[in-house]
Amino acid sequence: MTTTDTLDVHGTVAQSIRMIEAGCELVRITAPSKREAEQLGEITRELRQAGHDTPLVADIHFTPNAAEIAAEHVEKVRVNPGNYADKKRFEHVEYTDESYAEELARIREKFTPLVQKCKRLGRAMRI
Repeated sequence: MTTTDTLDVHGTVAQSIRMIEAGCELVRITAPSKREAEQLGEITRELRQAGHDTPLVADIHFTPNAAEIAAEHVEKVRVNPGNYADKKRFEHVEYTDESYAEELARIREKFTPLVQKCKRLGRAMRI
């Protein structure tokens, strides 16, 4: 996984190339917001222009819209459906059967469009 700021396209590309040259078979890049997800397109272009076809993985948490953007630019999208549709808040919640079913429906509503988009684009997913 890269450690550069994803908004630093040139730094992320340079670090990715070092990783690839060291033997990495894929490069995981974080995209915590839409801005970073959009930059994945430029990162991918620069890596491909430099002759590298190593698969790129977008690491997404908490931001469904960033995941859908990232899917347009990388070979794989990595998400955790448990925090995919939530804000960055961690609280203990006691669920009734009914509230648990409602929570699953809410997650499904947010998560399904990404699954459909990845399927349509032929992208892999790590869920």
